Amino acid sequence: MTPRVLVAGVGNDLLGDDGFGIAVVRRFSEDGVPEGVEVFESGIGGIRMVQELMDGYEALVIVDATDRGEEPGTVCLLEVEVPDPDGLTEEDRQGFPGRYPLDRCLQRP
Repeated sequence: MTPRVLVAGVGNDLLGDDGFGIAVVRRFSEDGVPEGVEVFESGIGGIRMVQELMDGYEALVIVDATDRGEEPGTVCLLEVEVPDPDGLTEEDRQGFPGRYPLDRCLQRP
């Protein structure tokens, strides 16, 4: 079975640079995308992306512009390690509110 991947463009395409994520996913999808990949324009409303994730995906790629103190045009890749929920203590869980709904959306136990 092909893993399902959501590529989400984030931003406001009416505000110049803030529309970077939207412009990238539009360009990415012009020639078609690989099997199992869904392209989603999230805009600035994150709740729509959460609702889309409820359909079940193995991976999420978010494309957005941000000020990270680098030269304009620098591409940064941020990879998130999601800990195994079974290995977390109750104290650990209290430090990650809001992360667990995302785990459920990505079909993690």
